[in-house]
Amino acid sequence: MTPEVKIMPGKLPPFWDRNIIFFCNIHSIFYDNKEETSELLKQITGLQSYGGRVISILNRLFRGGPNKILVETAPEPSLLDYLSGDLRLSLPAFDVLDNRGYRELVGRLQARDGAAIDPTVEALRSQPASWVDGFVTDAVLVEVAAKLNKRTISTLAESKNGNNKYLIYERYLEKKLKSG
Repeated sequence: MTPEVKIMPGKLPPFWDRNIIFFCNIHSIFYDNKEETSELLKQITGLQSYGGRVISILNRLFRGGPNKILVETAPEPSLLDYLSGDLRLSLPAFDVLDNRGYRELVGRLQARDGAAIDPTVEALRSQPASWVDGFVTDAVLVEVAAKLNKRTISTLAESKNGNNKYLIYERYLEKKLKSG
């Protein structure tokens, strides 16, 4: 089904009245392709801090609040001061969850009786958000959402197809050939 596209110059699209837990895990963008992830991390320094940039827009996109964002490295305090003070932006709550913690999160969510209290897991379980999302929807995110009894915005297949640059290129060629 093709979505309806409306061109409305000078107007922003409507944002969602949803609340969310958003995982900023840069490793997930290659869907478990460790070689491509490793190569990207070698070429670009500071990539794990990218999630700090999402903090500034999350509450604008998901207006239902309260929202929570999990970033791989703590954002610079001066950035947070600038965003909330100078720009007067509403910022979501955040926690730091590195890639290893992200990969281990499903197991930590499964732990039950006799396990030590895990503050990250308890914070996620108590977060009232109905939705879970991230840079992409990978297998870990799908499992985390299921364990938290929350929904993902896209499925794993939709996310993979939507981020597959070759499929986008093929679609472009198909449309270009038909119209030319």
